[in-house]
Amino acid sequence: MEDLNNIFATNLVELRKLNNLTQLELADKLGYSDKNISKWENGLAIPSADILLEMSRYFNVSVDYLLTEHTEDEKKEVNKSHHKSIRNKVLITGLAILCVWLVALLVFMSIFSSVSNAWIALLYGFPASAIVAIVFIPLWFKIRPYLFISISMLVWTLLASVYLTVTFILGFDNYYWLMFLLGIPLQLAIILWSQFKVHK
Repeated sequence: MEDLNNIFATNLVELRKLNNLTQLELADKLGYSDKNISKWENGLAIPSADILLEMSRYFNVSVDYLLTEHTEDEKKEVNKSHHKSIRNKVLITGLAILCVWLVALLVFMSIFSSVSNAWIALLYGFPASAIVAIVFIPLWFKIRPYLFISISMLVWTLLASVYLTVTFILGFDNYYWLMFLLGIPLQLAIILWSQFKVHK
């Protein structure tokens, strides 16, 4: 059993380093304490089957890979697979954001001749891009700071787009700038939310 603990510990350390994570960051991503990660990496224990399954999904390896020794070639193959997976996810996210901008450009071109401030249609590409990022970051990348940056981007670009729409398209110019005050409590809520730590 001690050998199995050490094999798992070695594999966990290598996979964590491959993903450029500290013990605390990995604990945060998996929803466990850094003390658990430290205990597993020191070969003091092996997590339960459900945690092993969760780790295998997160690292994109099999549970068997976590519990067996590997040759250098096998490790290189996992490394290569990891980089390909990240690259593909970045490309798919980029393509989704490009589709948003294609739609924004099509809307802009369709109203260009009839609306004097048609350029405002392009502004809605920013909050729509933020929504795409909010969907893909937790799904694939699990990088919390980028998620909260995307949510902040959504709030402020949506407020700016609505403000410019009511000012230039609808012709209202009185006190609509006050809508930016809504961004302050929303931004504070995002900052406070980003500080929550969830541990199982």
